[in-house]
Order: sequence, then structure tokens, then C-alpha cells
Amino acid sequence: PDSLDGHPVGTVHLALADASGVLVQECRLAGTRSQIREATVARALDMLSRHLGTLRDGGDGPCYRGPDAFDDEREE
Repeated sequence: PDSLDGHPVGTVHLALADASGVLVQECRLAGTRSQIREATVARALDMLSRHLGTLRDGGDGPCYRGPDAFDDEREE
């Protein structure tokens, strides 16, 4: 695939929103189109799982933490 709108191939943006706010994550993933798609789904499910766990543990939902919120998980 080619770069789109100046974003490198493999750049994916995920967001989760509820009444308390928005959480946005930018990922830069490597691999084939299929591998990037699979990794994107896994990250989206992880984001949702973490959010639901926070709510279960008494948290009040997402807040905007920016593209580096999950920096430890970023793949180049």
C-alpha cells in the first residue's frame, strides 16, 4: 500500500468514547495489509477490554491521553 494523506503506511488511529470522555491511540504497525488489519483489531479489543476493566474496578471511563498513551506497545 501507498502512503495516504502524508501518513506512513501502517498508521492506524483508534478511539474509544463514552459519556466521560475520549481515548485516542495512534499506532504505527508494520507488516502486510492483512497483518496490519489483524493487529488493529487486536489493539481495538485490548483498548475496549482495558476500558471495561477500568469501569469494573470503579474508574470513571476514558480520558484523552493522546497518541503516546500506549507507547510501550508501539511497533515500528
